[in-house]
Amino acid sequence: VIVRVTIPSNATSADTGTATLTATSGADTSKNDTGVYTTTVALAIVNLTKSFSPANPALGDTVTYTINYANAGNATAFDTVLTDALPANTSYTAGSIKTGATTAAAQSATAFTDGGGDDSGDFGQSVASTVSVTLGSVTAGSSGVVIFQVVVAANTPANTAVTNVAQVRYETPDGTPKGPNDSPQAQFTPGRTISVDVSPATSALNGAVGGTVTYAATVANTGNGTDTMALTATGLPAGWTSSIFFDIDGDGVLDSNEDDAATTSTAELQPSGTYKVIVRVTIPSNATSADTGT
Repeated sequence: VIVRVTIPSNATSADTGTATLTATSGADTSKNDTGVYTTTVALAIVNLTKSFSPANPALGDTVTYTINYANAGNATAFDTVLTDALPANTSYTAGSIKTGATTAAAQSATAFTDGGGDDSGDFGQSVASTVSVTLGSVTAGSSGVVIFQVVVAANTPANTAVTNVAQVRYETPDGTPKGPNDSPQAQFTPGRTISVDVSPATSALNGAVGGTVTYAATVANTGNGTDTMALTATGLPAGWTSSIFFDIDGDGVLDSNEDDAATTSTAELQPSGTYKVIVRVTIPSNATSADTGT
């Protein structure tokens, strides 16, 4: 005879089930014998955890992601592949994929080449914009570490969370595909950067006594959050005056309709937004040759 045991789909690693086969004589029911057959569930369970450093990354920082994998089952996981899609607002650091039995071992290991087919790790070759590492057979109770690095984009909008999840796929001993199993979410929010740019940085013109000179300039919000910039023109000698106007059509010329558009601040500017102005300098009538005003 053959005794077939069906294991339920909700069985877990190392669960056991015992089937007892009893054979009883038809001539004498007091005569019997038994066979005891015990089945143990052989199951691979590969779990992931994920962390990053530094703890509070800023714009432009290099962030190291550390992914720990472990087979918590009682059987080998075959054809194991770990993947990690690059989060938005980051860029991959070439040559940063490493593996090891521990974090320290991974940090000191030789990095993979990033190319496909020449070693066990690549970036963007197996899956676009994704770190992929072939771990192969992960035996029961074994563990390891994968690390890689990214750079936080300098123009990441303020208060934007950078979120990342790693995944693992593998096969159980009977060839059943498992996964993707996700790691817990790793998330950080870069701080706000406030930055302003005025261009051109310098300019010099000649003007007549009692006349005016105009300078076209562009004020840019080079930070990562919405901002409004106060505008002042200071430092001129006594008797010299200045006014700032919004360059409505952006042509660098103070047109008649803009002469009434004097301003002391920009409009609200989004990151990378610009505001064009014209600075008008009035030279006093008592200025002398080669006088300068800045």
